[in-house]
Amino acid sequence: MRTAETDGTMKGRKRQPNALKIARGNPGKRALAAEPPKLKGAPEPPPHLDDEARAEWFRLCADLDEMNMMSREYRPALAVYCVAWSRWVDACVRYKGMGPIIKTSHDNLIQNPLLGVIRRGGDDLRKWLAEFGLTPSSKSRVNAMDAGVKGGSLAGWKAKRSG
Repeated sequence: MRTAETDGTMKGRKRQPNALKIARGNPGKRALAAEPPKLKGAPEPPPHLDDEARAEWFRLCADLDEMNMMSREYRPALAVYCVAWSRWVDACVRYKGMGPIIKTSHDNLIQNPLLGVIRRGGDDLRKWLAEFGLTPSSKSRVNAMDAGVKGGSLAGWKAKRSG
């Protein structure tokens, strides 16, 4: 049995940000835990991010900011996600130029190894996006902010904030 004392992990569900709990109507009706102060705008990206990762950094930060979920403590997780995004895009571009089957130095035909990189990278991206509540399934659990908005989409957040 894994416990916090043995390997540093905790059992049970992952903690959700308060903004997601509020958007879902706080189904458990429990008191919300104190959270770090929210930021307005994107924090400065780490210097090691390449151009693709930096572009994704600012895109994702804008989405999180619009949903009032941007926090300085998210910086490391955002950096890991953005690096994964950049590597996934690079693998997709390289794969597009090579195709699903490649020839080895001994003229054998094999499956392109980039397929595995793309598949694993896609899984990593999905997991990171779920952490931020940005996958289709995690968004579908968010209640509509207004009566006319269905599915808790980003458009619903924008409509609520502007109106």
